[in-house]
Amino acid sequence: MEVVTYLTSTLIVVVGISLVIFGFWFDVQRRRSLQKPVQGADVVLYASASSAEPLIHTKPSIATNQPHSVEGFLKLYEPIESDLHVYTRQAVFGPVVSPITIHNGGQLMLFGTCASSVTVRSGGVAVLYGLVTGDVVNEGGSLLVHGTVMGNIDQIAGCTTVSGLAQTATQNI
Repeated sequence: MEVVTYLTSTLIVVVGISLVIFGFWFDVQRRRSLQKPVQGADVVLYASASSAEPLIHTKPSIATNQPHSVEGFLKLYEPIESDLHVYTRQAVFGPVVSPITIHNGGQLMLFGTCASSVTVRSGGVAVLYGLVTGDVVNEGGSLLVHGTVMGNIDQIAGCTTVSGLAQTATQNI
């Protein structure tokens, strides 16, 4: 009986240590995969369906009919209290108190809350899944709204798409 108890406790310890080592290895692999840039084919977004001039070349595609991924994006989880200017790929999960501006070449995926306005400049790309309490203005970029916008959605130029599941106050598109 003592041998069975000894073997059982030894097996439990070995399995526990193996699970800890596997968990550590898995976390390291996951972190490495998040740091690798996404490799993909060029995708061209146009300012409008009738426009022949490309608006911006992006990698990867964030077309509305494809699943979106945050691979290759800088992920921001902490609250942001100052103006956020996006010049690269950024995925925001935390709250943003001040206005967000997406500039030429910048790509934003907003999963959190913006307690101010969002402006997409010419050449910028924004995909909004979260909540924007202020206005969203597209000044010539590409804007996809899947979340909630409590203010107005204004399109001065560019391409604006509002999902059927999105909740908006008014749209000036």
